[in-house]
Amino acid sequence: MKKICGPFFYYVNTGSQADCIADAKVMAHQQKIDWPYQWFENDLYPRMRTIVSGCINLSGNVSTDSFCVLLGEPSTERYRQSKGYMFWTRTDKLGNFTIRNVRPDSYSLYAYALNGEVTDELEKTDIEVSGDNLNLGSIDWIPAKYENLLFQIGQADRMSDGFKWADGSAHLRPLSSGAGNGNLYRRREQRNRGFLLRTSGKKLFFHQTKIKKRLPAFLSTTIFI
Repeated sequence: MKKICGPFFYYVNTGSQADCIADAKVMAHQQKIDWPYQWFENDLYPRMRTIVSGCINLSGNVSTDSFCVLLGEPSTERYRQSKGYMFWTRTDKLGNFTIRNVRPDSYSLYAYALNGEVTDELEKTDIEVSGDNLNLGSIDWIPAKYENLLFQIGQADRMSDGFKWADGSAHLRPLSSGAGNGNLYRRREQRNRGFLLRTSGKKLFFHQTKIKKRLPAFLSTTIFI
């Protein structure tokens, strides 16, 4: 896959600190208006971009008021995506979303909750983005539920808030503190079935399995330890 990085814009100004910052903000605002740049010609840099919009309509006995919606590589788990383009935004409380400046291409749409109790992820395939604005309309979603929830720490928001060293400082701590110590895990793996169960000793870690259809009940259990 070919991908272009750039063009890059460097702006150097002079003056007092306050004047430089104010001037830089004005220039940054203008560059956002001018992007994508019409003067740059390259087959990998489409100057025509699309607005993709829609609404996530959540069904079932679950609650949340905010989703992250992404357009990414088709038929590829978003956790494994790194080479292609990805566009994302957040919904409002009604589930409406708008993603601007999307490159024409084929995508899959992914969505996950930023709060509440929804742990499943939405995936909608075959999203064809052309030069015209694309309204996906109402996207009905009944999130799957885990059959057995032992207990839960924190929110279902893909964030580490509520866990030890959630501030990202674990790499700054000595191994004697337990941070980054791989010996904290004992694990049993069944990778060919997409399942990974980890048990820990004294520290708080967790692993959330992905819901799969037609799997035994114990494979659709979230383990928080």
